[in-house]
Amino acid sequence: MMEVARERHRPFGRKADRFRDLLRRYPELTTYQLDEMVSIYDQLSTLEVALLSADERVAEQFDAFLHSHSGRLQMLWRDHLVFALAFIGSFASIVGLIVAVMR
Repeated sequence: MMEVARERHRPFGRKADRFRDLLRRYPELTTYQLDEMVSIYDQLSTLEVALLSADERVAEQFDAFLHSHSGRLQMLWRDHLVFALAFIGSFASIVGLIVAVMR
């Protein structure tokens, strides 16, 4: 029972945990492991990708992986939409803050 409760509070799923483990050793991976990373990346949620990109312990490797393998990675249209909406929301918040401060 305790195991189930602990599993619900994990920010990452098992695949994301595996991706992070491989990412820590990137780029010193076998071809099979690189293929596994690409496959797992395509299954990660937008939240998991955001958490990975914000994790300072693997941010450099994550950026390098994305840059090196961008042609092989699939990003679903909903992910593009989420990123676009997040950007627009952030921009609108900043503009709103500037306007409020200037009054």
